[in-house]
Parts: sequence; structure tokens; C-alpha cells
Amino acid sequence: MWDNQTNGLLGYWLDAIGQTMSAVANTPFAFKDRNVPPRLELWGNVLQATGSALVADNEEEFSFDKLGNQLESIGNLMTIMGILAPVNDEVKYVLDKRGDLIETLGVCVSIPEEFKEGFTLELFFDIYGYSLQVIKIKGVDEELVDMIAEWSQAIASILSLIRVMQLEK
Repeated sequence: MWDNQTNGLLGYWLDAIGQTMSAVANTPFAFKDRNVPPRLELWGNVLQATGSALVADNEEEFSFDKLGNQLESIGNLMTIMGILAPVNDEVKYVLDKRGDLIETLGVCVSIPEEFKEGFTLELFFDIYGYSLQVIKIKGVDEELVDMIAEWSQAIASILSLIRVMQLEK
């Protein structure tokens, strides 16, 4: 039987897969073919948006966690628009960065509920990764910062998936 709990678990799986795809796409030395990373980034964001939406939908009543997941999904949709829209590179960059800001806002909104479980490794990687995406660090290679941020988020999403799977037992 397919129920809300199954939707939520599927959402965590999709988010973890999507986050990992985005992390690989943002690893500069991973591909010789320059066409692969943008496609991976697109599909990674599609999976993340879908996963966050399913996790949010799994929560029947309003909570900051539900709102945070909804915002994360919207942020991923902004990034997808930047990838797919027939606009110049500057507009694509702005859409991507605004999507990152909305995703980070979603993580920040969820923090009070996340702290109920204590300051976990999952929470650390999530906050660290999203913070890196929105804070400009002068004199540091932006590509390197993006790669670290994406891998940090991928680790956090995998830890979230593991936690949810353990709760399901």
C-alpha cells in the first residue's frame, strides 16, 4: 500500500540521489565532457525539488520543517528555471543564486525543529553546505566553494535518509 509514509521515504531517497548528482556535477575534475555536468545539475535539482516536496507533503499539519522543505523545493525550481530558461548567462547565474538563497532560507526555517534532536552531524553538514552557497568569500575560488557546499549537502541528505530508514524499522 502506498501511503504518506512511503511518499516521505521516497522523498528522502530522491533528495539524497539528487543532492549527490548535483555534488558530482559541481566537481570540476569529474568529467572531460563539458555537456555532462549541466545535465546532471538539472536532473539533480529536479530530484531534489521532487524529494523536498514529497517530504513536505508527508507532514499532515503545518510545521517549520514542512515550510522549510517547501522553500527548499521552490529554491530548486528556481535553479531549474535558470538552467532551462532561454536567457543569458548572467540571468541564469542570478536565478541559480536566488534559488540557493531560497533553499538556504528553507534550511534556516527548519532549524528550530531540527534542534529538538540536538545538534547532529546531519544538521552541521546541512547548515555548513547551504551557508557556503550564499556567503561570498573573497579570494577563494567560487567553484571550489560550490563543490564543498554541494558535497556537504549531499552528506547531510544521505544522513537524513539513513535516519529516516532507521526510524522506519
